[in-house]
Amino acid sequence: MIYQWKKIVRESAPILMACAFIAVLSGQLLNANQDKLIAVPVLLTFIPVINGIGGNLGCVLGARISSSLHLGSIASMKDKKLYENVFISFLLGIITYSFLSIFIYLIIPLIDIEIDIEPMKFASIFMIAGIMLTALVTIIAIATAFLSFKKGIDPDNTVTPLVTTLGDALGIGCLTMTIWMVGI
Repeated sequence: MIYQWKKIVRESAPILMACAFIAVLSGQLLNANQDKLIAVPVLLTFIPVINGIGGNLGCVLGARISSSLHLGSIASMKDKKLYENVFISFLLGIITYSFLSIFIYLIIPLIDIEIDIEPMKFASIFMIAGIMLTALVTIIAIATAFLSFKKGIDPDNTVTPLVTTLGDALGIGCLTMTIWMVGI
């Protein structure tokens, strides 16, 4: 079977253009919240970690849903297999964010970054932002996969770019919202 590169480019190009625009907006969001993040430098270490994990969880879930849609093992939003995948994604998110909140708290002093937050606030910020982001990228992955598939577009061409790009923007938003909620 010949790879249909023209179809892939046609389906991916508009998504990638939108993602470039969203990436610029997420950079502006980060810039707008720069003062909050610089005030407590350890929070800067959260950004790549939260975005990376959130994006990875969303992309894995999206790929699993996309494959299941292609194979016919998931046919609707009511399928048990979909709920199992969502549950596993959330469980992995909770475990990963829990482990990393402890790990980062222990490692940061070794690289001479001052931690001027109480341990519970530190863990709360990381965990709440991570779980919020996991929920959002899960919704995005499911919606993108099902909408793409329904419109005859290969979800493999849409889910990953949208989840990673929106995950980065939402990760910054979740982090700044959580910082505000915790009171820093």
